[in-house]
Amino acid sequence: MKKNFLFLILWSICLHNYFTSALAIEDDECIDYLNRVISREIHTQPNHVLESALDLDIKSHNKGWNKHLNYTLGAFGGAVIGSFFVNIFDTIATRKFALGHQTSWQATTKSIFKSYLPVLGGVVPMRALSFGVYSICQDGLEDYVSFSLNKVLSAALSGTSLAILTTPAEVMKTRKQIDSKISGFVIKDLTGSFIPLATRIVPTVTCMLAGTEAIETILPIDNIFFSTLIASLTASSLSQIIGTPAENIRTYRIKEMDYQTSTINLIKIIKFRKIYAGFWHRAFALGTQATFTLVAAKIAS
Repeated sequence: MKKNFLFLILWSICLHNYFTSALAIEDDECIDYLNRVISREIHTQPNHVLESALDLDIKSHNKGWNKHLNYTLGAFGGAVIGSFFVNIFDTIATRKFALGHQTSWQATTKSIFKSYLPVLGGVVPMRALSFGVYSICQDGLEDYVSFSLNKVLSAALSGTSLAILTTPAEVMKTRKQIDSKISGFVIKDLTGSFIPLATRIVPTVTCMLAGTEAIETILPIDNIFFSTLIASLTASSLSQIIGTPAENIRTYRIKEMDYQTSTINLIKIIKFRKIYAGFWHRAFALGTQATFTLVAAKIAS
């Protein structure tokens, strides 16, 4: 009995080893077979399938850049029209602040056309480029930050680029608006004007781009022009809480060639009432300009 039991145990062990070895061989054979099939399928795939995948990737990349380019070109077209309109009100507001009532409508009209030349040649192209920066930044940041933060950061970067690119043209424009006889540039003209210009442009552009789009989402209006107009006017009014004082301080510095006095002391010199001169002129003009630029950019892209 004991011998029979021992024999059964040994027989079971032998069977187990046999089947385990057989299964291992079968597993290896299956793996080799699958590798051969996969290798054959890869090498027998038509080349056009791989080429199509590559073409699709290239087309997707080009489509993204075409969208940015169309957005920029659309913004340029809208900025040409909108900038002339905003320059009218901006010139009136600037002359009111710098010259008070010591000006005539004839002189103001002349200043509007003279000051539009640096706007058309320097500000409009850079404004269009800043819209391209806004579009590119949104795509670049979408995987790293939330949707709302993406809009705000992209708009702020767009405004910063616009302030950097337009400082010389803005100095020339302001001089033409106030009939300044000063010509040429020194380093202080640019460095002294940049900070107040950036203080005006960055919050203004951020409100005009991110703020307008945010306001549009809550408006029960389907028409793209009217929804953008209402949202832009609201956003531009908010932006000028900071924008108008910054612009008036910049105008004062350019007129008086005063780049040494601190901003706090300038506010005391100019006084609160005068520092907000031209608030509604600029709010209305910038809102209208943003409407033309944004609508044209959206339609083009």
